[in-house]
Amino acid sequence: MTEVTGPEYYMVMPGDDQDAIGGGIASKQNPGQQRVNYYGAEGGLEAFNQRVKDKGGTVLIEKMPVARMGWFSICADPEGNQFGGWVTDESASI
Repeated sequence: MTEVTGPEYYMVMPGDDQDAIGGGIASKQNPGQQRVNYYGAEGGLEAFNQRVKDKGGTVLIEKMPVARMGWFSICADPEGNQFGGWVTDESASI
């Protein structure tokens, strides 16, 4: 792991597999925070978020940029389990 933005966040790179999604490990921002799993957002985040809504889930955080890396959103299924969508886009900016 390589520390990138400070002592509270570490990047995790999947190696040489070009189809794998990298990620990061961070400390909790609040005591009730859950783990969030991210999934590649086929068709873009707008379509991903709409599918979540169509199936009874909730979009908690709409499309947000991660500068020079991509876009993410955080959602919850009807039982409140959180998960996110991810689209890699090196041109993403804040």
